[in-house]
Amino acid sequence: MKHLIFALALITSPAMAADLYVAPAEAQPVESFNWTGLSVGAYGGFENTSSEVSFTGIGSADGVGAEGFIGGARVGYDYQLGDSFVVGVVGQIGFSGVETTFTIPGAPFALDAGPDWDASIVATLGFLPTERVKVYALGGYTRLQNYTVNITGGGPAFSISTDYDGWTAGAGIEAMVTDRISFGVEGRYNQYGGETWTVPGLNVEPSGVSAEAFVGFRF
Repeated sequence: MKHLIFALALITSPAMAADLYVAPAEAQPVESFNWTGLSVGAYGGFENTSSEVSFTGIGSADGVGAEGFIGGARVGYDYQLGDSFVVGVVGQIGFSGVETTFTIPGAPFALDAGPDWDASIVATLGFLPTERVKVYALGGYTRLQNYTVNITGGGPAFSISTDYDGWTAGAGIEAMVTDRISFGVEGRYNQYGGETWTVPGLNVEPSGVSAEAFVGFRF
C-alpha cells in the first residue's frame, strides 16, 4: 500500500507543479519620443537694432539705436537622425514694433525709422541631451518689410520706404511639455544690407539682436 501511494505521488507531482506555475507577464516596450514632424505656433519677443546712417554731402551717424516688440506666426518641420540629432527648417512672419527717432549731425531735419513686418526662413541643427529637449543652432535668410523713414523739419514732412534682405544666425532650446506641445526660447543676430533710398544720398544699414519665446503644436 505504501509503495502504491508513493508511486501515485511521483506520477501526479509534475502535473500539479505545471498547474501551479504561472508564466511572468512580458514587459511592455516603452515608446520613445521622436521629433520628426510638422509644427505650427506663435512667437513673441524683443529686438534691439543699431543702424549706420549716412546722407551724402551732409553727414553720418553710426550706432543709431532702435528697440521694440516683435511677434507673429511660425511653422517648421523637423527630421530626427538616430537618437541624438535633429535637422529642420523654420519659417516666421510677424509684426515689428522696432522704431527710433534720430538726427544726423549737420542735417536740418529729423528722421523716424522702423519696419512694419519682418520674416525669416532658417535651417536648424539640433542635439538631444534628452529625448524631449532639443538644443540647436540656426542660420538663414531674413527680411524687413516696408522699412519706413519719416523725415520732418527743414521743409515739408514726407515718408519713404524700402525692403531689406539679410542673414540671421543664432541658437535656441526647445522642450516638449506634452507629446504635442512644445515651448522654446531663442536668440538671433540679424544683419541687413545697405540700401540707397530714393532720396539721393540717403543710406541706412541696420543690424540687431533679438530674443524670442515661442510655443508650437506638433502634428
